[in-house]
Amino acid sequence: MFGRSGDIFEEEKPEEEKLTRAQRKEERLQEKERKRQEKEDLRQQKAAFEEEMKNRELERKRQKQIEKEDEKNAKLALKATKKIEKAERRLEKKEKHSVKNIVLLVLLCIICFASGFGAALLVTWLNGVSFDIFAILPFVVLVDVFAFSTASFFQSDGKREIISGACSLLSLAGGIAELAWLFH
Repeated sequence: MFGRSGDIFEEEKPEEEKLTRAQRKEERLQEKERKRQEKEDLRQQKAAFEEEMKNRELERKRQKQIEKEDEKNAKLALKATKKIEKAERRLEKKEKHSVKNIVLLVLLCIICFASGFGAALLVTWLNGVSFDIFAILPFVVLVDVFAFSTASFFQSDGKREIISGACSLLSLAGGIAELAWLFH
């Protein structure tokens, strides 16, 4: 008696109305299911969208890193080419200098040989003796060895420097002994 007013008169309503209530109830359930399905679809779409955005962001980061690596590799390649060019320029300079060095070396040899003869001429002039090439030739050679070994001493390092210094001292001592023997 205190129930719903529609239930009291339910018996009086025709069968078609009862079916419509059941249909309405079924429609409400279907509507709820449809809304739940829509919510689920929206949630899945949102998750898919977020996943897609994450993937895009990761792809952007990878692309930036690849670009940075490419720039770094390009800089390294540029540095390498500059170093190669610099080394090539040095080799060209050395080749140019090598011609100059050869000319200077020849001039140095001529000066060193001339210094031996010049020293011999000076010694014979100071002592008032005539210049006899065969008698004074050992002195000329010792002066030349002294000049070459002294130049080598100042240009070399390590063992060559020690050997050059020893030759220089020996030739100096030999030259002094030769002068003493010649002009006693």
